[in-house]
Amino acid sequence: MSHRTDRDPSDSGVQREIERDMLDWLNERHPDWHPVEWASVASDLGLPPAWKKAKPDAVWKLADGRIAVAECYARVDYLKTGHRRKLAMDAFKLLSLRDAVTDPNRLRCLLIVPEELDQQLQTDGWLPLAILKAAEVIAVRLTDGQRQKLREAVERQAAGQARTRKSGRGR
Repeated sequence: MSHRTDRDPSDSGVQREIERDMLDWLNERHPDWHPVEWASVASDLGLPPAWKKAKPDAVWKLADGRIAVAECYARVDYLKTGHRRKLAMDAFKLLSLRDAVTDPNRLRCLLIVPEELDQQLQTDGWLPLAILKAAEVIAVRLTDGQRQKLREAVERQAAGQARTRKSGRGR
């Protein structure tokens, strides 16, 4: 008997899984970074209450007392419009967060991306420049298996979006 689970085409579970792997990789390389809860850090940094809901992908207290706040983005291949929009929103969130902190020197904003994406962010376009202003980009090497899983997930998501547009539900 074959057991088949139909996954919603827009499901980003694969991306979230690989983002967790990327954050684990970073944790392994920085044993002196201690994970902390965002809500307590937000209060500690003197942020307005609305920022407690912002929930970054990861938050660490560093050995020097600063707080590292990270957004993680797991996509490979060429960035399409929606991918660029997501990256821009993550960068905007980090830049706004830094602006909201009473002492921006206490904050280290990180954007963790696959190596392939880091190479795309080395261009002269306005988006890469804005991202570099908002955050320190940290590139992570993905395994071939992770890259393949991401490609398959993106293909499934694109096919699902095409079906939704065709049926008229995406309006």
